[in-house]
Amino acid sequence: MRHGNACLAQGRPDDAAEAYGEVCRLEPSNAVAFLNLGLAHKLAGRPDDASEALARAAALDASLADPWLFLGQIAEARGDAVAAIEHVQAAIERKPDFVAGLQELCRLCLAIGDVSRATQAADRGLELDADAEELWFYRGALFQAEGRNEQAVACYRRAYELSADFPGLHLNLGLALRALRRHEDALAAFERAAELDPQSGEPHYQCGLALWNLRRMDAAERALRTAVELDPGRVDACNQLGSLLVELGRHDDAARLFAQARDAGGEAYGYQLNMGNLLQAQNRFDEAEQAFRSASALCPDAALPRMNLGILLQARRRFDEAEVAFREALKLQPGEPTARFNLGLMLLQTGRLKEGWVLHEAHYDPGLLRGGSTPPDLPCPRWTGQPLEGRSIVVVPEQGSGDDIQFIRYASLLKERGAARVTVLCKPALVDLMRSLQGVDSVQAYGEVVAPHDFWVFTMMLPRLFGTTLDAVPAPIPYLRADPVLMRQWAPRLPAASRRVGLVWKGSSLHANDAMRSLASLEPLEPLWKLEHTSFVSLQKGQGEDEARRAQALGHLVHLGSDIGTFADTAAIVAQLDLVLCVDTAVAHLAGALGKPCWVLLPACQTDWRWLLDRSDSPWYPGSMRLFRQRDAGDWHDTLAEVARELADWAGSGEPAPAR
Repeated sequence: MRHGNACLAQGRPDDAAEAYGEVCRLEPSNAVAFLNLGLAHKLAGRPDDASEALARAAALDASLADPWLFLGQIAEARGDAVAAIEHVQAAIERKPDFVAGLQELCRLCLAIGDVSRATQAADRGLELDADAEELWFYRGALFQAEGRNEQAVACYRRAYELSADFPGLHLNLGLALRALRRHEDALAAFERAAELDPQSGEPHYQCGLALWNLRRMDAAERALRTAVELDPGRVDACNQLGSLLVELGRHDDAARLFAQARDAGGEAYGYQLNMGNLLQAQNRFDEAEQAFRSASALCPDAALPRMNLGILLQARRRFDEAEVAFREALKLQPGEPTARFNLGLMLLQTGRLKEGWVLHEAHYDPGLLRGGSTPPDLPCPRWTGQPLEGRSIVVVPEQGSGDDIQFIRYASLLKERGAARVTVLCKPALVDLMRSLQGVDSVQAYGEVVAPHDFWVFTMMLPRLFGTTLDAVPAPIPYLRADPVLMRQWAPRLPAASRRVGLVWKGSSLHANDAMRSLASLEPLEPLWKLEHTSFVSLQKGQGEDEARRAQALGHLVHLGSDIGTFADTAAIVAQLDLVLCVDTAVAHLAGALGKPCWVLLPACQTDWRWLLDRSDSPWYPGSMRLFRQRDAGDWHDTLAEVARELADWAGSGEPAPAR
């Protein structure tokens, strides 16, 4: 026996089997010898010999649990899950505190979807051994299967603390974190899985999706490309990489990847769906529409092509048809959050705010395809309209900085409802600006410790809760104010011209519609440099700063954007200008909130819902906002020619900039 044990310990199962076999011949009633012989045969890849020896051990000593456990593993390897579970259950009956058996039973039941039985086994095993790392992993997987991702994350973390460190653990952890929209943490988990198994495409694929959610597009492309290189026939990786390239404007590469996915066995339905998205990105709208309709015909029960068709029809201003497409998608897949969200955006754009606000709250559904907002980690319930007299509430801005600025106006209304304390959480760059809002008791940056409150609420839930309609938009302009100290600091850097116009011609490159909403360069604005009595101030940050510096060197404008630290700085500059001319970005909302005349350049395609339809003004910023709408997608020539004429007339008039 000792020799056999030594051989097993050294990884020599054949020699171990020979040694144990000799013992069995000499001691035919030695159940442990037959058990060890069975284990050696099993490890050596001889399941029939292993089963015979294990059955003999079980017959010799009915109290032994291990033979049944090993018989279960052999049955599983043969594909007989029912027999495997029966054998492992027999092992546990003989040894009720058999943690290894409970672990096997949990794993087997989880694999066949018997969640209840798997949960019972996991919980019993953890009662017996709270340090059983694999059981914590399986318990996490069970929570995850039930959609209880917070509990799943806690279990996976516990397994890791107990030294579990394998790719599947980190992949599952990453998926649970992604479901909670904790994308940075999810990325870290996927990256660890990739470190542990660099030749597997799955961790790289999941890294790519996480990076995409974080809008780190170059890194996302590298990760997805690695996944495709490791497994060229992987359809989902090819399609996701292709979709990313569509968003990056690399249409030829995207088309090749969609074709690669099709040739690797992807369905014709998926190919038509992806090509529809590509054709739409190329403004080939008729062909895109046909592709989406073909996808629907190929898969009549699929909601996604109808939803995409709805988005396309909305962009083409065929709103009645778009609504039909969205509602067909919801009929096929009731409650589907992405279809609900997109229908909500269309209703908001067309002025049907009451239903639009309700559907917009699909933005908080974890099943939303991309984006969304995760509830804050605060020990209080969400406010749904309960009485606020004497209560405290935390207002949590969300999405982009422009959204934060536009909707923070509702914080003051909470005070009017009787809230004793209103606290605003926001991005650090917005803290000083938000402190100028009336009716707010405290403004804190995300990540700071928040004192206990009675409720929390997202800013973009407030329009519905306050019953906002087009005729009842709360617009106490101005509701934000510039800091006088900062105004004095910036004043010496402003030009002395009688007309000072702030410029922002590009938004963030991470915005999904940035290619449409931003100007490709400063060139279309060059006619403005000839205007008399007018100086231009660049507020451009991020992309466009290099152009601004070159234009400043040529004497066309004064570039301040690179030195702006926070939105309070931007507000201090804007407050001392006569007009802001910008694309659809956060500065437009800042100017509007300050009551500063602002002319906004809007794209013809995928115009943001908040600017409504065909209007040249905005009910959100009455008296200060003027909208200049592009006539044809991608062509700013006529729009900017109109802007130049209006600016020339205004520059010579001596009057305030007209808002309408």
